[in-house]
Amino acid sequence: IYNPIELPTHKVELKSSTTKATIVFVGTISDVKGCGDLFEAGKLLAKKNVDFDMFLYGKMGEFAENLKMNEQSYPWFHVTGKIEREKLFSIYCNASVVCFPSWWDNMPMVCLEAMGVGAVVLGSSSGGMNEIIENEKSGYLIKPHNPQKLADKLLELLQLNAYKRKMISENAKERILTHFEKSIVLDQMVNYYHDVIRDYKK
Repeated sequence: IYNPIELPTHKVELKSSTTKATIVFVGTISDVKGCGDLFEAGKLLAKKNVDFDMFLYGKMGEFAENLKMNEQSYPWFHVTGKIEREKLFSIYCNASVVCFPSWWDNMPMVCLEAMGVGAVVLGSSSGGMNEIIENEKSGYLIKPHNPQKLADKLLELLQLNAYKRKMISENAKERILTHFEKSIVLDQMVNYYHDVIRDYKK
């Protein structure tokens, strides 16, 4: 039984599709979450003259503060820190790619949130995102620890055509609504406890 997620009931604000490509990370900004690898991948994209911005949102510590120092040298790179959860849904929706390149992760709520509002998500194949994302159907998976392959995959996703992007977005929303949405998971939990109670032997 998966952890449940409650998605926003209000309409999420969408910006114009003509805005610059954006790559977004949300979570604890640390090395084990793949943030250093993501920055290195960004540098590789910039060398190819890809026009994009990269935003890292989330809890900050020493690693994040050191990473933030690169903003002056790399104008496409932005370490923003924590913001209100309500604002994240709009950020997910308006991102070209939402990327979670963790070295290992359990089942991050940020991945469920992003997919639940139709973001194109690139997640790590190491850990729980492997159970959330159906690779190339409701999102994409990549092995961690490889900035070059991460950069190549990000470039591929930034170049998705409108049809493919819409298909992935719709499949992502459907995946979350049918397997992780709160009412679905709560029904599964109630049924599980009923089964346990019926099978209990004094």
